[in-house]
Amino acid sequence: MFKQLHLVASLVVSAFLAAPPAFAWDDFGHMAVAAIAYKKLAPSTRARADQLIRLNPSHAVWIHYMPRHLGTEEKNMYAFMQAATWPDAIKGDATYQSDGLDSGYRPDGITSNVNVGYSDKLLHKYWHFVDLPISADGAKLPPVPTPNAETEMALCRATLASQAGDELKSYDLSWLLHLVGDVHQPLHCVTRVSKKMPYGDSGGNAVKIYDTDPPTLLHTFWDQVLGTERNPASVIPFIATLEPADAQLAADLNARNWIEESFSLCKSKVYVSPVKKGVDVKRLSPAYKKTAYDLSRVRVELAGERLANVLNAELK
Repeated sequence: MFKQLHLVASLVVSAFLAAPPAFAWDDFGHMAVAAIAYKKLAPSTRARADQLIRLNPSHAVWIHYMPRHLGTEEKNMYAFMQAATWPDAIKGDATYQSDGLDSGYRPDGITSNVNVGYSDKLLHKYWHFVDLPISADGAKLPPVPTPNAETEMALCRATLASQAGDELKSYDLSWLLHLVGDVHQPLHCVTRVSKKMPYGDSGGNAVKIYDTDPPTLLHTFWDQVLGTERNPASVIPFIATLEPADAQLAADLNARNWIEESFSLCKSKVYVSPVKKGVDVKRLSPAYKKTAYDLSRVRVELAGERLANVLNAELK
């Protein structure tokens, strides 16, 4: 048991120290989405979610490293929050391996569609986003690769609403907590193509921002705009500052609409000056940074409320 805790602890520490560009919202944002959702779950749904999250292979270490003063309800919420980061955390686990093409970010059609639970040791990086293309210069738009975040959310939701076994439901719940957050980060729903980049910029991962030394990426900026703190306790005061989402939007459980919202926001809020003209940006203006921060607060709240509504309606 000690060796198992030591191994998983190393994974947790690694995840807390580094966030690759493919992450959305960073761990902080994902935990915020989950915390918002958890507080809005019906009591029976919350109890069922707690039961399933306990089956996540990292649950023991999450509990082990929580502050001792936490009560059972707080521990359950913190575990739910950390489960939302699990699909990113496994990228630092040597027992998992990359699959697919383009360093694992493009499905290859062989192992892409499996849904077998925690015995699956493939990373499925291409599940984290939907590459809806937009052209910067009239370039031909490529097809959208599948599977992707949209297809996997549908698969996870179908599993949670079915009579499938609890281990598979636990696996799909952990993924769903994460993917709902992913698609509400606008740059997880777009790739800006051009004649020089026929497959696009991978959601801003080819756009360098020279605000920092070394330069960062546009995608990374949006991932981290809400913060990079990885302590679940830091999330609670943050979500208390958020305004409730529009009730009509929060009630919309159609994931295609969520994705199209993010895609539209990329055109109106993300790929705008000073990002509009190229792949290298000297610096982001204060106005751009404020817009990104304010928009991300709205998207995280909306994601959390939608996630709660999905689970309340569909989790069995």
